Amino acid sequence: MFKKLNFKFIKKEKKFKKNEVSLNSNFFWKIVLYLFFAIMLGSFIFSLFMYRKINTLTSKSDINVDSPNMIKMERINNALNYFKSREEKSVEIINSPSLIVDPSL
Repeated sequence: MFKKLNFKFIKKEKKFKKNEVSLNSNFFWKIVLYLFFAIMLGSFIFSLFMYRKINTLTSKSDINVDSPNMIKMERINNALNYFKSREEKSVEIINSPSLIVDPSL
C-alpha cells in the first residue's frame, strides 16, 4: 500500500583523506625536540666545565698581597669616600624644604 519513501539527501563523505602535498609536521617537531635536548645537554656540560674551572682556582690564602692584580686600599677608600659624600648630599636634598609650593596641599 504505502510505498517506502526514499529521500535522497546529499551525503557527506565520511572518510576524508588529506593529500600528502603538505609538509609532515611530526618531522619538524622531532627536530625541535632533539635540538632542545642537545642544547640542554650542552648547557649542562658547559656549566660542569665552568664549575670545575672555578673550583680549582686558588684560594685567598694562596694569593700574594703584593701582586699587581690586587686592589689597593687607597682606591677602596676613594670609592668609600665618594659614596659617603653622595649619601650626605642625598640627606641634604631630602631635608631641605621645597622651593615650589605644592598646590594640592
